[in-house]
Amino acid sequence: MCDAPLAVMTVAELRARGFGYPWVRTALHWGAITRVRRGLYARPWACRDLLLATAHGGTLACVSAARHLGLWVLDDATEVHVWLPSRHCYKHDGCECIEHWDDGRSGVGTMAPPVRQILRQILHCRGVEEFFVVLESALRQRRADAADLRWLRRHTNAAAREAIDLARQRMPTAASSPSFAGASATSA
Repeated sequence: MCDAPLAVMTVAELRARGFGYPWVRTALHWGAITRVRRGLYARPWACRDLLLATAHGGTLACVSAARHLGLWVLDDATEVHVWLPSRHCYKHDGCECIEHWDDGRSGVGTMAPPVRQILRQILHCRGVEEFFVVLESALRQRRADAADLRWLRRHTNAAAREAIDLARQRMPTAASSPSFAGASATSA
């Protein structure tokens, strides 16, 4: 997992920070950056999963994004889940990526989906049990708030809404917190 900002950068991001093509060539030569694919470069601290997602044409999604954020997941599967901005992707050597195309604005590299989007991806891809585990982790780490829970209630199925209610019941501090007011089972 990489937590440093700018682990993956586009040419436009590099140029906006004052780094032109001569700098890119020199940085590539000295190993300060590596070319992931055309127009995308990575710093040495970029993790394997982020590099694979970027090479595939998107960013981390689903359980890969959750794991990258430090949220609990049920297993240590090695396949990378990738959120794609369009139906176009790039198959790369040894590609075993699991592709996700859903609502929202995805990008390439470090622009990860919001936690609520990650949770919905997990629900659709891995099922309600994994959704519940990651939801509890997000609540405990305060990465999901009342607005996220309301959004999830509107954009998921009955099984997910039941899991949301159960997670809130198991979280006495979060359930009684003023920031979670209005995210009850009656709000939709």
